[in-house]
Amino acid sequence: MVLSDSQAIRNRKLLFIGQRSYQLLRERGMTPLDTGLYPRPTPLPTGLQGWLKMFARNTFLPGLDPGLCDEILKEVEDVCRVDMYWNDGHPGMGEGAVKKGEEGWELMYVRLRGVARWDGD
Repeated sequence: MVLSDSQAIRNRKLLFIGQRSYQLLRERGMTPLDTGLYPRPTPLPTGLQGWLKMFARNTFLPGLDPGLCDEILKEVEDVCRVDMYWNDGHPGMGEGAVKKGEEGWELMYVRLRGVARWDGD
């Protein structure tokens, strides 16, 4: 997905490649060849609640009463359980999700990887 620079800036919480990125590569003697998204299933040893408290609490819920914040995070956990919680009946995709009798949370990160050819000396 290629966005204009203004779209890339408006979506700064997510990483998108803007057209300026391609221009910078070309200005430095490179030719962009390919970009791709690569799924990275990742087990969450502290569970989804732990991950949300570490990465989302102060970003998306700053200043909220701790009790209300806990309620919101619990609701998010309940909604996400169907897609992100693995066990014998619902195996995950990542490392550690394949052992019989184990269960846990798994988050799907997606890595953006690009390839460019150096056209210089």
